Amino acid sequence: MTRVTLESIIGFYTLIALIPVCAVLIAKFPSHWNRVFAWYLGMMMGLIDLAAKEAQVSVVLLFSFGMFLGFVEKKRPWVPAVLLGIWIPLAHLVSYVTGGPEQFLTEGLGSAIAILPSLAGCYVGRILRRRASGEGEQMTLKEKTLDSPPNRRASR
Repeated sequence: MTRVTLESIIGFYTLIALIPVCAVLIAKFPSHWNRVFAWYLGMMMGLIDLAAKEAQVSVVLLFSFGMFLGFVEKKRPWVPAVLLGIWIPLAHLVSYVTGGPEQFLTEGLGSAIAILPSLAGCYVGRILRRRASGEGEQMTLKEKTLDSPPNRRASR
């Protein structure tokens, strides 16, 4: 059995074994479901990137997953981006430490920029959420005058 086949089998069964772990974490911390989901998707992306010959697949998936996770994140869109993007360099590091290809200095360290597509996706998702919900709209003139402090000269 080749090393690549063994990595694929171990990675696949690890992801399968982590599904109940994610379910328990989501049950215990329901408000953090998107972060648990980002962690799981990040691990999956690390395994996909190890098997991918080109970076385009990983970049598109990181951006897409990041956009959806950024859309549901209410306060800090950078958190799911980090949880999503950190697993690609970690997967390359683990592969190198366990006797993987000697390309770690070129591909493994270069994969540290995987955080950028996930960050971009999360912030695009956050912008889309603000547009869709109207959070970022300007106040009307009537609302501004109702919210402004009273004029002191008029009350004298």
